Amino acid sequence: MHNYTVYKSCVYELMPCTIIYYRLKYDVATKHFSNNTNVNMISPDFGGTRAIEYMSTGLLNLDPYLNEMIKYFVDRGYKRGESIRGAPYDWRLAGGENSYS
Repeated sequence: MHNYTVYKSCVYELMPCTIIYYRLKYDVATKHFSNNTNVNMISPDFGGTRAIEYMSTGLLNLDPYLNEMIKYFVDRGYKRGESIRGAPYDWRLAGGENSYS
């Protein structure tokens, strides 16, 4: 199985055949959503700031998201993952449907 990094803003630019993998299935009996077969969306670095500072990955990080705000606080003594934390989540789900174990 391969892992791919996907952000909300780029999903809609992908080919329509790829988007079907990101749809959720709804179970009427349990009233819960689930991923499609062989799809597992995870929110990396929960509690840290790496996943929310930039909307892209790699060496260049050309897409700053919350980086400037986090840098502001770090410059004033806050520590990433200790006194300033991020809470990335699966944007396809409502707040109560997200779970972290």
